[in-house]
Amino acid sequence: MKIICKNFKFKEKILYLKKISKFSRGNILTYYTIIVCIGDNDGGIGIGKYKGKNYIDTFNKSTLRAKKNFKKFFLFNNTISHEIVGKHCNTKIILIPIKYKNYILVSGCVREVFNVMGVNNIKSKIYGSRNKYNIIHALWNAFLGIKSYNLIFKKINEKKKKL
Repeated sequence: MKIICKNFKFKEKILYLKKISKFSRGNILTYYTIIVCIGDNDGGIGIGKYKGKNYIDTFNKSTLRAKKNFKKFFLFNNTISHEIVGKHCNTKIILIPIKYKNYILVSGCVREVFNVMGVNNIKSKIYGSRNKYNIIHALWNAFLGIKSYNLIFKKINEKKKKL
């Protein structure tokens, strides 16, 4: 069951905005595609995409989808707990935690996602396609692979006991 978050204060950021104008029998038709990212500055993030004819309705519906997709991910000292790889189509993104520095070494829409999410110490590398939608989808797939710090230490201790 998905819970729609209504009472929380979110940061909203438009990651991708595309306007398409089409001429048809003397009429000008405009369509908008918007990808919106919302976050709570504490490891929570939601991403929503919508296509529509009106800008305001498209923006509202994409933020509603982002609120429906909102998830909390585990952060440790304003960074992720381990290195992660996310893939979508031909795009591959590698996220590497930086421990004792306070800067973000990422580019483009990935930087905006991390600012909204509240991550300060991270480095990333993107291979393959430079399409923003594919990058964001690969980043979401990488987030789904985050494990908690305690879980990682339990696995390491189990391996040491077996040896």
